[in-house]
Amino acid sequence: MNKFLVMITNKDVEKLKETFATKEDLKRFATKEDLKRFATKEEMKNSAEEVKRHFDVVAEDIKSEFRLVAEQLSSNNDKLSGHDQRINDLDEEVSTLDIRMTAVEGKIR
Repeated sequence: MNKFLVMITNKDVEKLKETFATKEDLKRFATKEDLKRFATKEEMKNSAEEVKRHFDVVAEDIKSEFRLVAEQLSSNNDKLSGHDQRINDLDEEVSTLDIRMTAVEGKIR
């Protein structure tokens, strides 16, 4: 199984929606028209720094969410490997019992 294949569930999508900014969230940031009206370079610099800080926080949140998804996927892969081994062991036991049952049936006839 490819350990880099990640299946994202609806729950994961909902978590990511909470992380991304909405139109309402972005209203507090300057638009192109606002930028044209800035009186000084200092105001532009302050606004750019605020936007950078905001996106740094958002990026860190996204990284954290993906880390959690990757950890969960790894845990699920470990569990599946254990289940695969148990299924293989049970298959071997069933095969052994089938052979023994055939032998018993042969003796009864």
